[in-house]
Amino acid sequence: MRSFALLLVACAVCFLSGAVGDDCYQPRRNIGDEAGLASDICAINDALAQSPPDYAAAEEIYSSGRAATEVTLKAIATGDATEGEYADASETLFGEAGWMDTIIQQAFDGEGDFDSDTKRVETIKKILLSAALGHRMFTNTERSSAAAEDGTRRDAIEFLERAMANHFGLDSECAIFGNGQARGIEFGTMNEGVAQANYDLVESFGDAALAIQADPIDTESLSNAYGVIQTNFITIYLQAVIKYSARIVSETDPEKAQAEGFGYYHAIAGQVFAVNEEAHQIIYDAFDLSSEADPEKAGLVADVVDDLLETFEITEGSFGDFDPEGGDSYVPPEELECEGVNPFVESLVDFVDSDR
Repeated sequence: MRSFALLLVACAVCFLSGAVGDDCYQPRRNIGDEAGLASDICAINDALAQSPPDYAAAEEIYSSGRAATEVTLKAIATGDATEGEYADASETLFGEAGWMDTIIQQAFDGEGDFDSDTKRVETIKKILLSAALGHRMFTNTERSSAAAEDGTRRDAIEFLERAMANHFGLDSECAIFGNGQARGIEFGTMNEGVAQANYDLVESFGDAALAIQADPIDTESLSNAYGVIQTNFITIYLQAVIKYSARIVSETDPEKAQAEGFGYYHAIAGQVFAVNEEAHQIIYDAFDLSSEADPEKAGLVADVVDDLLETFEITEGSFGDFDPEGGDSYVPPEELECEGVNPFVESLVDFVDSDR
C-alpha cells in the first residue's frame, strides 16, 4: 500500500466567514453531526483492518453511529435518510429503496456472493464511502433546491452545507473529497494540489451559495451549480471504474480490484443505467462478485466509459488518463487553493492513498 501524505493548511486563511466569490464558501449553519459520517466510515475501516476483521464492531458503528448518530450510515443505506431523483434512479435499477443495506448486510454476514474476507471488507469500505455519502449528498442538494423554490433561504443554505459535509467530512480520507484527490493524482488532473473534479465541485458549492443569497433566489443558477456537482461526482467514480477494471486486466490482485470496483460503481450505477443500459451491464459484469474476476470482461469497460464521458459531458481534461504509477511522481505543493482545504476543520492532514 502506497500512501502519499498531503498537508492541508489551516482553513482560516482561505475561508472567510460566509464569504463567496473570490474566496471559498465557509459553512456556518448548525448541521448537527452530518460531517461525522466520514469519521464513522474511518472507524468501520479500522475495525475491518483487524486480523481477523471485526465485523461485529464495524456493524455496530454502521447501525448505531459513533460520530454521527442523528443520521446513521444504515439509515442512508436503507433509504430512510435519502430521497429525490438521484436516489430514485438507484431504486429503479435495484428494485428497492434499501438496496444498499441489502448488499452491506450480506457482506457483514458473509452471505451470497461474499465468500471471502476480501470481498466482504472491500465492498463494505468502498460502498459506504462512495454510494452512502454520495446518495446522502444528493438528497441534501435536492432538498436545498426544493427549499430555494419555496423561497426558504435559510433551509436552502442549511441543506447546501449538509451536502458540503458529506463531501468533505471531518475525516476527508474517508469521504468523497479523499477519493477525488486519490483519483486526481492517478489520472494526472492535480492543479495546485487539488484534483480537477474536486476543484470544480467545491467551486460549485460557492456558486450555489451565491445563487441562494441572491435577491430573489436565483433558482436557475442554483440548479446549474448542483448539476456541476453531480457531473464531477460521476467523474470521480468513473475514474474508479477505469482504475479497478485496469487492475483486473493486468491481474493486479484481481479479487480485491473486483470488490473495490463493485463497491465504488454502486455510487453511480443508477445514473449510468438511466442513460445507457448496455454500458451499465458491461461495467456491472466486470465487477460481478458471483464469478471470478475476468480480464476479458474488464477489458470492455474502457470503451463504454468513453461513451459515458460524452453522455455526461465530461471533458478529457477534467477526466485525465489513468497512470498506475502516477502517485510515485506526485509532489504536493506547500500551500493549497482554498478548494483543497476542508472547511469543517481548522487544519487537516489528508492521506491520499492509492489503495482507495
